[in-house]
Amino acid sequence: MRLFGPTESFAMPSWNIAAFTHRGRVRPSNEDGVAVNTRILTGNMDKPLVLSAPDDSCILMIADGMGGHAHGAMASRAVLDYLVAAIGSAFKSCFLRRGN
Repeated sequence: MRLFGPTESFAMPSWNIAAFTHRGRVRPSNEDGVAVNTRILTGNMDKPLVLSAPDDSCILMIADGMGGHAHGAMASRAVLDYLVAAIGSAFKSCFLRRGN
């Protein structure tokens, strides 16, 4: 195993991510949502969506719409919208504190 010192660096590989959500066999519609960094995916998907995130970090989020409850799709989307905005604000704040 090799440890890197404070002046050494190495290239992080990109992330390969597959996202998939479907209503299943019981519910008439899909209320779930998935977010990869700032991209939000909702509704039924015919096949997994494969994404590449070239950064050294990636944020993955899942919001379960709680099928059968009123407005589950709206609730899962609202949560993902909020989290994506909050994460964006946190990264921006972190960048400003570091002087970038």
